[in-house]
Amino acid sequence: MLDSIKFLKEFEGIIGAIIGSISTLIVTHWLKNTGKLTLVINDVIKEYSRLSDSGNWVTIDTLTEDSYAKLKFSIEIYNYSENIKTLNNVRYELIDDSNKVIHEGKLFDSETGVFSAGAHRYDKFEFLNCNPKQLVKKKLRISFDPSDVLLLRITEKIIIRANVKNISIFTFWRKRIKKKIKI
Repeated sequence: MLDSIKFLKEFEGIIGAIIGSISTLIVTHWLKNTGKLTLVINDVIKEYSRLSDSGNWVTIDTLTEDSYAKLKFSIEIYNYSENIKTLNNVRYELIDDSNKVIHEGKLFDSETGVFSAGAHRYDKFEFLNCNPKQLVKKKLRISFDPSDVLLLRITEKIIIRANVKNISIFTFWRKRIKKKIKI
């Protein structure tokens, strides 16, 4: 016992330096990961349309059983941390007046739109890598066909949900974020 205490006394400075270095490494790593992602929704545009008797798309003011709806908006995502964070599993949920999810679906990236064979096609917005201290702006859209429009009539709010993954050498964890779109 006395030998081990004598041994520790001889290397007291070295042991203190090692413990100090390890604690500094842990605290620095923790501080780099403390930042979060913020998501702001802007420029929400609602469009209702239906096919006329002549086969053309006509813009309408209210939803009917045979109408289509589009919700266009932009999001701004800022990563406050010093590590890359991944936003994934991005989806929307239609919520009724009793706060129940009545429908969920994928968002589409308006910036990837391609017109071919008489229709617009958009890529799904499934994930986004957010670099540290960087603002990312994306234009997104949700399309509703007549079967979804009936659900849209009883929708109280639309929520955008996503998982956030923290990518780092030491940690791998998930956090969920959600934002509400007023309709």
